[in-house]
Amino acid sequence: MLIGGRAHSLKEAKHVGKAHLDFAEINLFNPHHDFQEIPSLLKLKEKFNFFFIVHGPEEGNPFDCQELKTRLLPQIEVLVDFAHELDAKFITIHFWLDQRFIKKTILIEKLDILEKMMSLANKKGMKLCLENLSERTIDLEQAFHRFPELGLTLDVGHSELLTSKNTAYSFIETYPERIKHVHIHDNCGGSTPDDDLHLPLGEGTIAFEPILQALRKMGYDRTITLEVAPEFFKAGKEKLVRMLNTCNAHR
Repeated sequence: MLIGGRAHSLKEAKHVGKAHLDFAEINLFNPHHDFQEIPSLLKLKEKFNFFFIVHGPEEGNPFDCQELKTRLLPQIEVLVDFAHELDAKFITIHFWLDQRFIKKTILIEKLDILEKMMSLANKKGMKLCLENLSERTIDLEQAFHRFPELGLTLDVGHSELLTSKNTAYSFIETYPERIKHVHIHDNCGGSTPDDDLHLPLGEGTIAFEPILQALRKMGYDRTITLEVAPEFFKAGKEKLVRMLNTCNAHR
């Protein structure tokens, strides 16, 4: 499995290289500004021999479809060009589809917006991956049925929120063929955005080894991003490698 680190800036991308990770997952909150950093990012790629994955901007108001069309869609269009310049093969996006909180009429319109995002990515030969936030498997059923090429970025930390049992297990069981990427970070459960702590592995309450074992059992051997502060990249990689080795020993 290839292990990378989340990088919200050029400085954090350097930390990825110094920690000897396989890739940097670039987070774009302002695509137009970060586009100017491509030459510097490509120099880092060559210097540290890693590759890039791209993460989209914050969704904004998830209930306002007009805002999503006028603000988020143009950002995604720029983002696709950015990812193409970095030779990234897929893009992860936040696009909340939790039926417990979003009305059916809004969900239908959001799927139409998602279709436009998919079209933008397809034009550059890129895969789009939807990251689970608070969603359950049933919440993504319509999207996966409508878009056979839509991937899933399984966020193990988010899977611990608004649930009594980590929903990573149900995603692995229900959508194994959709999982194209994984995010890993710790927390102590909870039911609000403030509970999404992004702690270093082992500083929360998530039992990672059984989840990693389930991923291994389904044959997952792709990319996994440490979504923790850069100073925890090295220790996080070491801990993750130990857990993966334990999983391999029990296969």
